[in-house]
Amino acid sequence: MTGTSMSEDEAGFIALHLYTARNKHPSVEETMNLTEAIHLMVEVCEESLGVTFPTDTVAYQGLITHLNIAIKTVIQQEDISSTPSEMVQMIKKGYPEVYQSTQAATEALKKEYGLLLPEDENVYISMHIQRILVRIKEEENNHA
Repeated sequence: MTGTSMSEDEAGFIALHLYTARNKHPSVEETMNLTEAIHLMVEVCEESLGVTFPTDTVAYQGLITHLNIAIKTVIQQEDISSTPSEMVQMIKKGYPEVYQSTQAATEALKKEYGLLLPEDENVYISMHIQRILVRIKEEENNHA
């Protein structure tokens, strides 16, 4: 104990950096491929939903961080499947357009890069995107 306190957000931020730091340093090419893969997925979702995600929000940053980790996890062949089936069904039924956009994005990732994200990831990606859509709607309402 250092006697220093920090918020849960700060602790999560530090944990994320420790996680990424313990992995080997990626080459410039690997970083470019990862960046392009993330961009592809975001672009497919935006096109599917007919929106442009605001990039200056915490919600968008959360989506990008999640995609980054999810893709790296698949590349490193770690198992990331653990979502309860009830949660999968709830997201599929509650947010069908968002879920379909994430399915299209994961299909594009598979086709373009040969990477297969498990269905579980569509749930978490959908939650991030739904959060962005809520922020967009709130902004529209504030300017109406």
